[in-house]
Amino acid sequence: RFDKAAEYYRRIYTNFSKGKRVDESWVRHALCLYKRKQYNPARLVLYNFVNKHPQSSQSLAGYFWQAKCYLAMNKPSDAATIFHLISRKEPFDYYAHRSRRLLSEIHDTSDIHIDTVCNDSCMIAWFDSVSLASPEKKSLESYDSAAFLNGLYCASIGDLENAGFFLEPLELGFPGNLTLQYKLALLYMHVGASAEAFRIARRMTWRIPPEFRSKMPIGVYKLFYPTFYSDPIISEAKKYTVDPLFISGIIRQESIFDPEIVSPAGAMGLMQIMPYTGRYIAEKRGVDFAADSLFEPYYNIHFGVYYLHELLKDFDNNYVLALAAYNAGPHNARKWKKRNKNKDFDLFIEDIGFTETRGYVKRVLANYWSYRFLISRTPYTYYSETAEK
Repeated sequence: RFDKAAEYYRRIYTNFSKGKRVDESWVRHALCLYKRKQYNPARLVLYNFVNKHPQSSQSLAGYFWQAKCYLAMNKPSDAATIFHLISRKEPFDYYAHRSRRLLSEIHDTSDIHIDTVCNDSCMIAWFDSVSLASPEKKSLESYDSAAFLNGLYCASIGDLENAGFFLEPLELGFPGNLTLQYKLALLYMHVGASAEAFRIARRMTWRIPPEFRSKMPIGVYKLFYPTFYSDPIISEAKKYTVDPLFISGIIRQESIFDPEIVSPAGAMGLMQIMPYTGRYIAEKRGVDFAADSLFEPYYNIHFGVYYLHELLKDFDNNYVLALAAYNAGPHNARKWKKRNKNKDFDLFIEDIGFTETRGYVKRVLANYWSYRFLISRTPYTYYSETAEK
């Protein structure tokens, strides 16, 4: 009953001024109109939304569905203008990837310029230029520099606990000094501290000013889309014929590369496996199981990839449904498949029944597509020296 749903969504953003649900209600209202083929009214709702709330986390969805409305109205040039805007605004967002795909379908092209020069001096010069645009930039005092050197020494001998004692105040105290943040992330990356390196890199993605995001050098992407644990990922992916980049995309979202993380629901380790799921997999594999073993990276990846392989097999290698099942359970994925099977790709994803799962699927797909895009760019490489391609 799209007419009734549209009315309630409109009431939400009319009667309430703030909140994630309020912003989402604009987009959901427009989608109700879109499904009733009221494309221009839907476009006007979205146009008003992005103009009133340009900084909203839903703004890219607003732009994207404006463009889809234009396509439905047979105005491809207007749609293309918006798709190009999205691609430049947040190049590796889910909606940016979809925009470039739809541009190709209307015989237009949009590529991202990536500077492939990746030596340390060029990277530091780039971050220096970006930091100058940040109002939060602060310079280090002599005692801060001494703390950095102490942290560097501790990390180099494998003492990550004391390294964190020296380095974490620098990470938190200088958020606008992106050159320092880059050095901290790089330091942790070089000593194999995946969780710490990606934690800093992820925060950097929020702090880089929007005008620089479409011109980031390849070294930045190496931090944002790291290749931690690629050896066991490739080994298990080959065993179960799953794309290793897809596995990394899941780990990036599930655990932010922290092998010891535990979710509020009790999911454990890199691929966030629930103990009862681990027990089920162990029984299927005929091996012993102890929940604490899910903190061991190779063991966790082995179990996670096996389970993912089973889901892909159950859902005919459909990545969207496998991800929905991984997050919300196979029974929910089957329900959404039955209800929405005749919808186009974009509407199918927007109609995944749980808000959390809908966002999860978009983020993992964006991770996966980003890894696939970067793997074709030299000198970015996914494979380690010891891994067989």
